[in-house]
Amino acid sequence: IGVTGVQTCALPIFNGNFVLIPRNIHDLVGRIDGDFSHGFADLDYGYRVRKQCFNIYLLRTPVGSCSTGKYRKAHGMIDRVRKQYSRKNSPLRDQIRFLRRHAGIEWPIYIIASLIKVMFDAERKFRI
Repeated sequence: IGVTGVQTCALPIFNGNFVLIPRNIHDLVGRIDGDFSHGFADLDYGYRVRKQCFNIYLLRTPVGSCSTGKYRKAHGMIDRVRKQYSRKNSPLRDQIRFLRRHAGIEWPIYIIASLIKVMFDAERKFRI
């Protein structure tokens, strides 16, 4: 990517806590959408960058770190669904907005498939 001595690998999308965006890309793509909560804003921005045909690169050497948070299994189907769509995991409002923007007319299929997967995945762990 034009930085001498820095190893990178290309990615199809990003979701990160430390992302460098060149000014020309920012000017074309715009800002991160603050109406999303948690991780959807990063994913949305990454998709918008890719739609403008820019490449995304990951440094092979970390420049920082953060804790992974605490996770635990949910107890029962209703608890799994409640936790899946909680603010810390994957709020339904954000999922719908993200998928309507990036998945086209098939977005309802993704919502239904996600719900079915959560309902029957007893081993799934959630952020607490």
